[in-house]
This record gives sequence, structure tokens and C-alpha cells, in this order.
Amino acid sequence: MSRGFLRFLRGNVIGLLALFIALGGTTYAATALPRNSVGTTQLKNGAVTKTKINKKTLAALKGNRGPRGLQGAQGVKGDKGDKGDAGAIGPSDSFMSLGVADHTIPEPGGGLSTAITSLTLAAGTYVVHVTGSVTRTGLTAGQGATQTLQIRRDGAFLSNALIQVTTVQGSTGSAVADFAMTRLMTVTGTQTITLVGFNTTATGTSSATQNVAMTATLVGSGTGGI
Repeated sequence: MSRGFLRFLRGNVIGLLALFIALGGTTYAATALPRNSVGTTQLKNGAVTKTKINKKTLAALKGNRGPRGLQGAQGVKGDKGDKGDAGAIGPSDSFMSLGVADHTIPEPGGGLSTAITSLTLAAGTYVVHVTGSVTRTGLTAGQGATQTLQIRRDGAFLSNALIQVTTVQGSTGSAVADFAMTRLMTVTGTQTITLVGFNTTATGTSSATQNVAMTATLVGSGTGGI
């Protein structure tokens, strides 16, 4: 059998060699494909990744940024928000002096220097408000007395910053009259405003003012101050 195979091999060397070349050429042809022979049909989805693509090719694929679009129309106004909490009370520019004791008002001719209460204020325009009461004793029934209360500024009396209070004695007891006076006043530098009292007409004993309060509230650059 071995001799017969050898004789077959020697007699068919050329044919066998031709068969081997033919089979090897088919494999080579399947491995080295012609140019432009691979398309979308031959590639599986996701077969080409970023790492397989040349950097220059990636840069060429990136386009330039497009122009900025136009601004859109303004939206509808939103609902009004809830009201916030009230803030803390700020500092006050109000000054107050209270005469807690009785102050004797002199009889006519007794002088005009009886100070009842006073305030020292910085420059500015103030609303000055005075309240109090006048008590008169020693009058007979039906008799009356007129008391004048006036504001002075650093010792200078202001003729348009005064009030006259008349007390009329009843059948018994004392005659009492309440009063109130409000004035707009301009203060230059630092000045002291003082409330004084005196009698215009009187009968009987001296009168007195009691619990007189004077306030001065800073109002800024108001006009018409005295």
C-alpha cells in the first residue's frame, strides 16, 4: 500500500501543487479586500468606535458654532408675592420734657422769667407741642383770671408762640383750665426752648401750672418756622 501511495504522489505532484495554490489563493483573496469594497452592509452597528478614528478626522468632523439665536419674548408677569412682615420700629426724633411739679405763675408785674419746663435741641425744624393745666385759687364766685403761657428760644420770647388761658372761679373750690399749644419752630445751632408762664390779669392768690408736658419732634426742612 505504501508503494502504491508513493507512486500516486510522484505521478500527481504537479496536480497536487496546482490544487494547493488554488486553495491558498482563495484564502488570500478573502483576507486582502480590494479598495472601497467595505460599506455599511459589511459593518455591524457600533463596530467603529472613537478610538479607531484618526484625531485629524475627528477634528474635521467637528463643525463651527452656529450664530446666537434671537432673544425670546418677555414672559407673562408673575403673581404678586405675599406681604412681608412689618419691620422693627426705628429710632425716634421726638424729644419730651415733663414738668411734674407745680410751678408758680407770678402776678402781673412779677416778671416773665418763671420757667416751667425746657428742652435743649440741635439744629433743625421742630413741631413743638405743649399741654398742661392751670389751677387758680383765692377767687370769689364768678371771678376769673387770665394766664399767659409763652415759648422762648435761648431767652428770646416769641410773640407768636403763646397761649392765654382763662380760669373762672365757681361757687366753691379751685378754678382749673386745661390748655394745649402747637408751633413749628426752627432751631439754629444748639438752642434751648423754654415754656414760661405769667399772669395777664389776676385776682386773689397766685395760680399754678401742673404736669406740663412739652415735646419737640424733628420734621426736617419745613417752611414757616418761627
